[in-house]
Amino acid sequence: MSCARRWVIVTGEYPPWHGGISRTAAAIATCLSTMREVRVVAPAYATASGSEHADAFPVTRVAVGSSRSKLRGLAVAEALGQALAHTPADIVLCLDHFGAAAVTSARRRGALRGVRHACFAHGTDLLSVARRPWFRVGGAHRAYATACSILVNSRFTLGIARRSFPDTPSALAGLGLDPWWLEGPSDAELATLNADLPAQPGRIIAMAGRLDLRKGHGLLIRAVAALPAQDRPLLVAAGNGPERERLTSLADRLGVHLLIASGRSDAWLRALYRRADAMALAPVRIGTTVEGFGLVLLEAAAQGCPCFVRASGGAAEALAPGDLLLPANAGACWPALIAEALAVGRGDLARENERRTWARGFDWPAVAQRIVDATNG
Repeated sequence: MSCARRWVIVTGEYPPWHGGISRTAAAIATCLSTMREVRVVAPAYATASGSEHADAFPVTRVAVGSSRSKLRGLAVAEALGQALAHTPADIVLCLDHFGAAAVTSARRRGALRGVRHACFAHGTDLLSVARRPWFRVGGAHRAYATACSILVNSRFTLGIARRSFPDTPSALAGLGLDPWWLEGPSDAELATLNADLPAQPGRIIAMAGRLDLRKGHGLLIRAVAALPAQDRPLLVAAGNGPERERLTSLADRLGVHLLIASGRSDAWLRALYRRADAMALAPVRIGTTVEGFGLVLLEAAAQGCPCFVRASGGAAEALAPGDLLLPANAGACWPALIAEALAVGRGDLARENERRTWARGFDWPAVAQRIVDATNG
């Protein structure tokens, strides 16, 4: 099969939209552009959180609305599909379920004849296309079923792909880490972080990600509440979401010190990873939503931060060897395990360097090469 020279990446989330899929799309597009001719087809956001991305390749922006709620429906896939139908390509790479539905939309228009497509899957999207009516009506399910390959972010997601679409070739592409996360925060960045913290914060456990049930913030609050009052660390949750008020109320009721920091920059988050005594993630499967990979654990490890994660989904695949894997049952053992991890703290410089080495091994150029190899592109 000849080399696919013109790659078109289609996605519902792309910078300046903030989130893991957006970062993944930008990183893969950037690395692929060093090997192939790349164009991205993505929404144009009237407003969005996050920062602009300096693209070294063309990006076709499609007007779909500004709010996140408008990124959930047939209209987005149809708008992206219409743009995709007029975009020359040798291969189309769908970076999320909107991209997958857009491919089906374009093919319904008679476009993309003789053009292969591949789908990148994150876990939740694979479960959703098999069980939610929107994904079948919108055509995302058909796109996964007819793809030349399904590329996935983790071994956990690979298992879902092979069970859900046994007749479609699938391969582990993995995820990478921007080398920026490995750089030390500046004094100014640390000062900005410290200005948001109490004068004497004591031990700090960092949490990062959207404040929703899937991230399991409530489980961590309850576990910390079981510690003696004088031993309870400060929980710093970087993010925002529908669970904010409930989590604040829960922490107040249980006597847990919780600081929710919304709208902070990546530089602030990197400084938090550097300052914190540990980083925690307690993912919970809610229906078809599941944590396919724990990228925030790699970001924290890049700053040498000890991590612990609940054994759920594919999150633990990002956990550095030797760090704490919490049993899925959030029972009486969690407080003791967390207290022990905090007691060890960050005094072991050799372990911190081992974590940085672990994080450095997740390389975006290697991910891009695996995508090219798996698609014969």
